[in-house]
Amino acid sequence: MNRTLLFGLLVSLFMILAVCNSYAQKHRIYGTITDSKVGDPLYGANILISEGLGAATDFDGKFEILVEDGEYNLQVSYISYK
Repeated sequence: MNRTLLFGLLVSLFMILAVCNSYAQKHRIYGTITDSKVGDPLYGANILISEGLGAATDFDGKFEILVEDGEYNLQVSYISYK
């Protein structure tokens, strides 16, 4: 009886986690930030979302942010750029 109960609990836990995971799907916002005149990638540019999430670009000007479903406004800032 103990094995049956343990197996039932594990199956139930697996099913609950599978359902929760399907509701918590993340989406990826990604891109490359470059200088508009020269086209060089901008290292260290900050990309912020109104929700308080954000990222900084890497050496190639690339960034990636994982978000939930919804609409987002991105704000990009870089020191010494207007």
